[in-house]
Amino acid sequence: MASRTFRWHSPRNRPGVWLWRLAVPLIALGLWQLAWRLGLGSRALLPSPGAVWTAGASLHDSGTMRVPTAIRFQALIVASSMTS
Repeated sequence: MASRTFRWHSPRNRPGVWLWRLAVPLIALGLWQLAWRLGLGSRALLPSPGAVWTAGASLHDSGTMRVPTAIRFQALIVASSMTS
């Protein structure tokens, strides 16, 4: 009986979990775009999602983002192994 309960708590077996995992980031992105369009913040502090995507893509293409990202992932792995 315990294994049945354990399997139910697995995210794969709960109905609609995949939908929420997709919907929440899309809702956040939509709210960000709406806030940008309504001018709810400074354009310097709240750039549009498209501008952030374009800047990230250009940093990736130029190779500028690859090394710092690899270093961050390495630090994350080291930190998570220390907390386990």
